[in-house]
Amino acid sequence: MAWPQWPHAGMSPRPPPATAAAAAAAAEKKDEKEKDVKRADCPRHLLGTTADGSTWLTRVSAFIAALEAHLDRKPTSYLSRAVALREEDVTMRNKLSSGLVSQLGKLLQAASPSVTFDGAAMPRATAAAFHTLFQYLLLIQLTDPADTTDILEDLEQCFREFAHSLSAAAAAPARAEQPDIDPMSVLAEVLISLLQRGARSLRDVVRRVFRDLAPHLTREAVEAVMDAAFEEEEGGDE
Repeated sequence: MAWPQWPHAGMSPRPPPATAAAAAAAAEKKDEKEKDVKRADCPRHLLGTTADGSTWLTRVSAFIAALEAHLDRKPTSYLSRAVALREEDVTMRNKLSSGLVSQLGKLLQAASPSVTFDGAAMPRATAAAFHTLFQYLLLIQLTDPADTTDILEDLEQCFREFAHSLSAAAAAPARAEQPDIDPMSVLAEVLISLLQRGARSLRDVVRRVFRDLAPHLTREAVEAVMDAAFEEEEGGDE
């Protein structure tokens, strides 16, 4: 079947139906692949995901951020915090929410196997694990600010030191300096302290973070985990 001649120069004929169908199928397959990448970071059985692959944790965090923004703009009598936050709690919360956590969230929106943060390239799963841990701790801070703010401060320093070590190793592997404090050891201690709180959802988050960061654990971090396990075992025997 011959296609009709187009009367205007520069105009291209419409593609045959078969070509259009193939292009639509390819676009749909690409969309599904991007959703699969997001779902791989947020397993449904672990944290719960929505249809587009984002976590309910992200949805709740966004909802709370909107409420907090409303409170800052226009305090009301019918909406208030259940637990009063100290000045240092609010400072740390605003610093992370508008800075590091927001930046990680934007980087993770792209369906890419790796993420580059401040010049440091890291696996997507690694960045997603840190992002999830930050989000969860920011939620816990609303009801337990006294202990959680200090943990958030340690975790922020840990992540930045970890990112710096990755960029330094990539730039000059042979001359990369070891930090005075191993960031992964700090992370291990933070996760161990969270496990001691006993919340089931928190244990799920800690399990996921350990799984995704296992390739980066140093000898010092593993020793910290083993020491905590032995202490718990000895305490149980007593």
